[in-house]
Amino acid sequence: MKKIRNLLLVIILFNFNLIKSSIIDTLNKTDPIPVFTSAFPYTYLYTNEKEYLKGKRQNCDPQYLSLSVSAYFQKANRGKNLDKKRAQLGDLTGRWNMIAALPLNDPSQPDVPTGHAFPAEFTTVANNLLSCAKTITSPTTGGKIPTELTTIPGIISLQPPYDLLGFFTVPIKYHKKGVRFQAEGRLFRDVGIAAQFGVSNISQLAQFVDLTTTPSGCVPTGCITEICPTNTNPPLNCLNPFSTNQFTNANWKQFVNCVHRQVMDQLQDLASASGIDLCNFNRSSIEDFHIEAFWRHAFPIDRNDTYCIAPFLFIPFASVGGSFGFGDGIDPNLIFSVPFGNNKHNAVRFNAGFTLDFYETIEIGAHAGMAHFFDRDFKGYRVPNNMFQSEFYPFTTDVKISPGDTWHIGFLMNAYHFLECLSVYLEYLYVVHNRDKICLLKPDPSNVFRPQDLECKSPWSVQLLNVGFNYDISPNFALGFFTQIPLQQKNAYRSTTYMFSLEMTY
Repeated sequence: MKKIRNLLLVIILFNFNLIKSSIIDTLNKTDPIPVFTSAFPYTYLYTNEKEYLKGKRQNCDPQYLSLSVSAYFQKANRGKNLDKKRAQLGDLTGRWNMIAALPLNDPSQPDVPTGHAFPAEFTTVANNLLSCAKTITSPTTGGKIPTELTTIPGIISLQPPYDLLGFFTVPIKYHKKGVRFQAEGRLFRDVGIAAQFGVSNISQLAQFVDLTTTPSGCVPTGCITEICPTNTNPPLNCLNPFSTNQFTNANWKQFVNCVHRQVMDQLQDLASASGIDLCNFNRSSIEDFHIEAFWRHAFPIDRNDTYCIAPFLFIPFASVGGSFGFGDGIDPNLIFSVPFGNNKHNAVRFNAGFTLDFYETIEIGAHAGMAHFFDRDFKGYRVPNNMFQSEFYPFTTDVKISPGDTWHIGFLMNAYHFLECLSVYLEYLYVVHNRDKICLLKPDPSNVFRPQDLECKSPWSVQLLNVGFNYDISPNFALGFFTQIPLQQKNAYRSTTYMFSLEMTY
């Protein structure tokens, strides 16, 4: 009976009215507000009736059905991190700390989750690093090296504030291309629904830059603010934390080379031992399916000579919808994989706002809304096992993820046929994703797994400018161009989108 009920519900939804979609909030910081057509998203198949109410058409001639097909391309090679500072896409939540991925072997800092053990390769790398450090002799200290260089926790204590020693920066070139479809129509005057889906290909091409060795021209301040282009000379002045009478620059150069050879050059072996695939990501998938119901109504506001108010249509609207996680999600072992939607999470969303459509000039408006995502269990999810790790996590466990809500506020302007058959619209969007909740599904008596670290890195925000141009080549066909321009980000990709659309309206 439950399956029959759900099937009937889907049939009812598809036979209800279809309309133009408004905003689709997601939890995907690579493509936070996916767009499915270049057309103004708050028309709601209402253009002819609005023109009739404004006295610009002799007949109402309602629109009942619209179909659009859009080809798009999206790219990014930079973003901004949690501090809103420019960062490589692979470093948005922190540079890759390879020393922190090694066994600490410190009873005061347990780092082995219950039921797990470090692969032998990790122990070998840690031992080789410490053995290499012991070969360094400092004539100013009688041949002894500083105690910080004799343990992994001691070496980690030397990493701040530059995050260079034992760190990779990971430049990534992100590309996404695909085709999106939207069907819309209506049967009743002020209510309806919309449906959208698409298919896409995503690629991420990554490089690894060892920040342990950087150009001498990048010291001292450049090592803090910029990514050095090559890795030729040790940054002695930038990284040597000891006084030269304790540990000379020559000694420090030897230790830097130990880190480079014994740890950073072993990246592939460490990744393979922990089951991490470092290959570039290139996959195709369907995207999430979206559906939305709406209400809207136009209220004519006539000219008031006393207050010199120009006549306009006041059009409040509200919509409620859902997203179904049909698109492929992240594979925790494919470290450069990204989701084709909401990472398999289903969602419900709400949006409300208004427009003021002035008879003789333009249409302006504002709106706000949110999306709530339902929790989901994930097997083999990578979770940090000590507080110093970032991006590269050796161990996996099963978790339940309850994503935070995504909120937005937007301001818009639409100029219908401002040049004969050409229309244009602009929309500013501010989008915020709240902190996720991540819980372990398997008990960890050692209390080593740190899902709270992932929670702290989960919020993000973006500011976007949507620009759409549409030209009516006939009463029923329109061609359009759309671009989504990134303005500001926090822990998100600086993604730029270009789209071409064909829309048919009847």
